Amino acid sequence: SVVKCFIIGDETAKNNFYINLISNIVGNIVFQEIRVKRQMGYIAKNRIDIINGKLLFCLHVQGSTESPINIDNAM
Repeated sequence: SVVKCFIIGDETAKNNFYINLISNIVGNIVFQEIRVKRQMGYIAKNRIDIINGKLLFCLHVQGSTESPINIDNAM
């Protein structure tokens, strides 16, 4: 399982808008590219986390056909 998180910034209305936009666009791309096209994982999803008032955009891919290094590089 590989999880990559990117700090977007402080939890503000503007950043909430941007992170939801990113989530909708990138989440679909990750699923189509990693899960459907490359078949690298049986789980390919994204999520939004808030840690200490910071917004994080996270990608999560889990599978058994590729090594974590290959999955990480594809993300």
